[in-house]
Amino acid sequence: MKLLHFVNEKRLTFFAAARSLRVETMKTGIPNGADGADLKQEFRLLLRASGWSQAEAARQLAMTPSALSQIVRRNSPVRPSPVTLRLFQLLLWREKPEALREAARRKAPPASEPWEQEMLRALRAIPPAARPAILRHLRVLIAAAKKSGRAGARTG
Repeated sequence: MKLLHFVNEKRLTFFAAARSLRVETMKTGIPNGADGADLKQEFRLLLRASGWSQAEAARQLAMTPSALSQIVRRNSPVRPSPVTLRLFQLLLWREKPEALREAARRKAPPASEPWEQEMLRALRAIPPAARPAILRHLRVLIAAAKKSGRAGARTG
């Protein structure tokens, strides 16, 4: 009976992750970690941060150790699905929230210079609804600055 409960719990967690991914994709058009190469790297990062062995992570994710090994191996073309990655994140959020925070910290490059830190603080203060428009304009400004820098280098 305990095994059946465990399997049902994993299925519910998996379906919750799938539903969350569908909702996120419907809102943004891009699932969390949608790039194929990034999925594999993020999976490795989560595994490292979790502190779990490959066997334990496979058990937690309700997959075979062989399947997990193929995802982790660098020379293997097998990549985790966005749903599997989301499930791993949800499991860590529930079981080891500090590991998930550690993975997020490792993933984000540190802002090392004061101007970068100031810019990040300013960007984080923007209301979420206004961010897309502001970021579009910011990207145009950055592209123009790059062009003018290249033009100056050619003529100077």
